[in-house]
Amino acid sequence: DWQPFISTLKSLVPSQVPMSRIDDAVRRILRIKFRAGLFEHPYTDRSLASSFGSPEHRAVAREAVRKSLVLLKNANNLLPIAKNA
Repeated sequence: DWQPFISTLKSLVPSQVPMSRIDDAVRRILRIKFRAGLFEHPYTDRSLASSFGSPEHRAVAREAVRKSLVLLKNANNLLPIAKNA
């Protein structure tokens, strides 16, 4: 039931976030979820739950982070990296 959630949202932030802004954000999120097919098979395979947070899962997550790191600001002239570093 979504109505208590909306009521809670309204009570937490009265008049600070217009409902039209929330509606727009929800619309964009739901559009992506529909395109990804998340509502065609809404139930997950519970047998996979034990793999989340496992050492193997964490290793894959660390590798993904390592390969995707991006320097956002070159503070203290970190780049270019010295060849002997």
